[in-house]
Amino acid sequence: MSAINKKNGVRAGICLASSLVVLTSALAAQRAFAQDDVELVEEVVVEGTRASLQNAQDIKRESDTFVDAISASDIGSLPDRSVLEAMQRIPGVSIERFAASNDPDHFGVEGSGAVVRGMTQTRSEFNGRDSFTANSGRGLSFQDVPPELMQTVKLYKNQTADMIEGGIAGTVNLVTRKPFDTDGMQVALSADMTYGDMVKEHTPTFSGLFSNRWDTGLGEFGLLLNGSDSHLKASSHGIQSDKFELRGLDEITGVGTASGTVPGINVSNPYIYDGSFGRGVSDRQPRPNPDGSDLFCVSPGADDTCTNEGVLIPHGSNITMKNDDRYRSGLAAAVQWESPDDTLQVTVQYLKSDAKLEWVEHSLKNQSDYPPSTQYYQPSDQAPYGFDSDGVFSHGVLTNIAEGWRGNGEQIPQNADWSSGSVEQYGIRFVTDTRHQTEQNTVEDTSFNIKWTPTEAIELSADFQYVDAVTKTDSNTLMYTIFMNQEYDLRGGTPSLTISSPWALATDEEMASRSANGFGDFTNENYFSQLSSYVNHAAMDHTQRSNGDSTSGRIDGTYFIEDSFITSVQAGLRRAEREQTVRSSTYNWGALEPPWQTGGGGWLDQYPEYVLGKTSIPRSDKVDWSDFYRGGVANFDSQDQYTIHPSMDLMRSYDHWEEIFWDDIGDNCGDWRPLAGRIDEEAFDEDGNCLNRPLHDLNGSFRDNEITRSKEINTAYYLRADFEFDTAVRIAGNLGVRVVTIESESLGYTVFPDLRPGRAAPSDFNSDTFNPFDQDLYPNPADDLPYDLYDDSSAFLGDVNNFLPQTWKDFGNGVSSQDLAKQRYTETLPSLNIKAEFTPELLGRFAVSKAVALPDIGDMRNYARLSASELNYSSLDPVFTADNPHPDAPDGSGTGNPQDDLGIDKPQQSIIDKDSISLGAWRSEGGNPFLKPMESTQFDISLEWYFADAGSLTGALFYKDLNNFFITGAIDRQYTNPATGAGEIATLTSKMNGGEGEMQGFEVNYQQFFDMLPGPLSGLGTQINYSYIDAKGVPNTDAGTDGIDAETNSEEIGLEGQSDHTANLILMYQKYGLDARIAYNWRSEYLLTSYDVISRMPVYVDDAGYLDASIFYNITDNFKIGLQGVNLSNTQTKTYQLVDDELKLGRSWFINDRRYSLVVRANF
Repeated sequence: MSAINKKNGVRAGICLASSLVVLTSALAAQRAFAQDDVELVEEVVVEGTRASLQNAQDIKRESDTFVDAISASDIGSLPDRSVLEAMQRIPGVSIERFAASNDPDHFGVEGSGAVVRGMTQTRSEFNGRDSFTANSGRGLSFQDVPPELMQTVKLYKNQTADMIEGGIAGTVNLVTRKPFDTDGMQVALSADMTYGDMVKEHTPTFSGLFSNRWDTGLGEFGLLLNGSDSHLKASSHGIQSDKFELRGLDEITGVGTASGTVPGINVSNPYIYDGSFGRGVSDRQPRPNPDGSDLFCVSPGADDTCTNEGVLIPHGSNITMKNDDRYRSGLAAAVQWESPDDTLQVTVQYLKSDAKLEWVEHSLKNQSDYPPSTQYYQPSDQAPYGFDSDGVFSHGVLTNIAEGWRGNGEQIPQNADWSSGSVEQYGIRFVTDTRHQTEQNTVEDTSFNIKWTPTEAIELSADFQYVDAVTKTDSNTLMYTIFMNQEYDLRGGTPSLTISSPWALATDEEMASRSANGFGDFTNENYFSQLSSYVNHAAMDHTQRSNGDSTSGRIDGTYFIEDSFITSVQAGLRRAEREQTVRSSTYNWGALEPPWQTGGGGWLDQYPEYVLGKTSIPRSDKVDWSDFYRGGVANFDSQDQYTIHPSMDLMRSYDHWEEIFWDDIGDNCGDWRPLAGRIDEEAFDEDGNCLNRPLHDLNGSFRDNEITRSKEINTAYYLRADFEFDTAVRIAGNLGVRVVTIESESLGYTVFPDLRPGRAAPSDFNSDTFNPFDQDLYPNPADDLPYDLYDDSSAFLGDVNNFLPQTWKDFGNGVSSQDLAKQRYTETLPSLNIKAEFTPELLGRFAVSKAVALPDIGDMRNYARLSASELNYSSLDPVFTADNPHPDAPDGSGTGNPQDDLGIDKPQQSIIDKDSISLGAWRSEGGNPFLKPMESTQFDISLEWYFADAGSLTGALFYKDLNNFFITGAIDRQYTNPATGAGEIATLTSKMNGGEGEMQGFEVNYQQFFDMLPGPLSGLGTQINYSYIDAKGVPNTDAGTDGIDAETNSEEIGLEGQSDHTANLILMYQKYGLDARIAYNWRSEYLLTSYDVISRMPVYVDDAGYLDASIFYNITDNFKIGLQGVNLSNTQTKTYQLVDDELKLGRSWFINDRRYSLVVRANF
């Protein structure tokens, strides 16, 4: 957003506030009003009934700080399909629609998190008490909570002293029903059936409620039971541009290069690169320019000259289809008792939320993420590239026509080994993968509360709570490889992709030559549907088994004072103990039979089906792409529109993967193993055979360093005084202070670098003295060298780890050391809330407080993994050459190497040049158990006009002065190996506290039923809200360390998750038994992540709006039937990658289901 637009936004807010002041001043001159103390809540009533709006407005006026709320008058009557989706209707709230903010490649149909006033640091509560999910975060996953259990969702945007700390962005309180909330017995039932137009399946949701209260001689008793069970299937499709690379003019014209002129690249307006976000590419470095400035070099020449002009070309494109299968169940139970004299009330509540998400993703992904110097991407002279006016690729066929090395052959041209010449490279390597992931989050919350009012002036309460949370995640991926060409077109609103066989651009002469050499029928129209086109490429698995529990208790007391401007004094004490164990494995990727290996194995037509017991497990499924993106986006230039992927039967047989893939794994210690079968890769016998020795620290699927245990003790006390002044303008409010002390412990591991050799040297080998060219020691190398350079026993000479200095070996022996980190700190949090009632309809409010946000559990892990960065080395010249041949080499040998029985040169073992070895630095990545809270001094001011029972116009301004952010940074730290005593200084990269910034903005909310209209039109109503947010100097939490400074702030690339503008427009109708609603939600462009781990670029989400609707009809006073629609606008979600300082290019395009629900509700 430009500075001019930001100024206009602030100006608009000031004008709005001024208008409200003028209007209310006129009203105040006519009226005087005194009223009991009430609270301010800003409510978005979502059911659309007049009664709900009136009740919401009452709540809005009675809150004692700034609060927004969503209310459900009937069971299941939240207008959206999840709590998270409903929250987006609140002013200043937006939701994340991706699976996670740091995962821009996976779209989430129901969203994954809430952003409040541009910040994600919210606190989550059930009924005013702690709630959390047992993952690496601190709060609750709102998308996992059954909306059918909710009576109210309250979002506190400022705070009072009695509120639990932690909600620097806001506190979300999920309020469930209690039997004393209603009079008499209530029975409610709800059922719906939902259909997704892309997944093409129906799924049900059921919920029920029973509540009653009985008045007896022992007092009044109440019982409530509320349960729900929901199933939802949904689908999303995505097409994606891989990372854009700058190809310099010298590369594409052949100047100073060995490859020669590249055909098909003609550009009149080249792109000029400024080097802003060229992450991870070693030759993108600033070099001196004749004008004295630094020139960012694209392809440095031998004379150290370079150019920053060229064209931007994507590596390729990816397409994905993801199907979600979500189960969500919940149970809420409450028992209440009140004494006959109404002085004692006891409430016992139990809440359980159990959510399971299983998703399957089929992808066709380009696999060529290499530096430009090794990329073979070139346009064919038959299909030249097209570029826009800025030198950016717009369309063309991405293929590979250069010569190079290719390993796994027989069905494609290949090289036998590294010593043979290059061959034509037909097609680009793509992966067809299947990813199967299940996530299950279970939260159980049990609480006990007692309130005692011994006199009219004293109220005491005691509260106890126990929370138990469990998280389970399994993510498994299998990948096949196929070679193909891609015609990629970026000129429309959505890219289009046409895929052809690797031989589609080959000439007749090339085809004839290749066929003659025995490489098969390349013109087969079933190329994409035949097993012989695919290689068994790789596997990856990841698992998490985490659990946490919390026990808390609090005591509160209030003393009410008459005949004083101080109306009450409240004090309390709270103590909570939370323990959490996070077991999260690495993402364990490994090759099976990849295409770069020699030997010709791995082709799927060579694999039989696997038989488990008496059950045959097919290895592959056919995935149909004919209706991808609802058609017209992806096309296969073949008879069939499908590709072959790992089968779901194979994915669900994960427990047997080691057995299934054993022939691929073999006896090589370095080969992939499933997590639970990981071995010591350095354990060989004396003949170099892998011992398959399990890792010494493997506990199930987790290594010691993949397990973190933490404990946190929170002790807080507060004092709050409420006051009231009855003057011409009634003033009321509260002043208080909260003091909290937090003690934390984290038990974890430091993992030292593993520099042990893959092939250990003999015990008598001395790398410091060994020199094969020492004529004094080895005058005749063939006879005098102690190692046969043509035998596998000499392989250790090519392992750099055998030549490292002893101090490096002692430090990098791969051990793990356990340690316990402790810290203790205290925060003092004052707060002031003031409300001024100018008239019966008009009030103003002001609040100021200090707030904190506690760091995520995952960021506080006591864990560090050390590594040797930039370990560089080279090999000595070959011992035997044409000028110095081996005695067994044939006469006239051009290599000087002996030959085998087939007349092929034996490979000569390379030898590391010990003098060439250098180490850039020791590095460490991990958590920071000494993180402190983020802090904010925050101000809110509002003006609210209630002009009807169900009508209001409100405006609010807010400002946050923030410091102590959670940012990714680096510091030097001393590490000592506990086994050897060797010590080194390493640069630790982790979350740290730092930075200062500010956020400000305004919110406007309007709601009304138009009763003044005649006849049927009087049932019309509307709700409209708009929010504007501006951040200055706020650093992003995860800018990464690969190309952008850790404290990159919002003024450079924006703040993660923050849209400057958000808006909601809701049209309602209620009359003649009809309740109808059309809701439109829109947010402006925002930064999704400052560091995408795939593209290594900042990724943005384009502005987008979503349209939902519902209509219900009351058949009787007790029954209603309705229809609900979600994503009726069929919105396309687009992301961008920030390639340069100002240039954003399309990264991904996603669509998901339009969902329709038939709903039946009954209330008695």
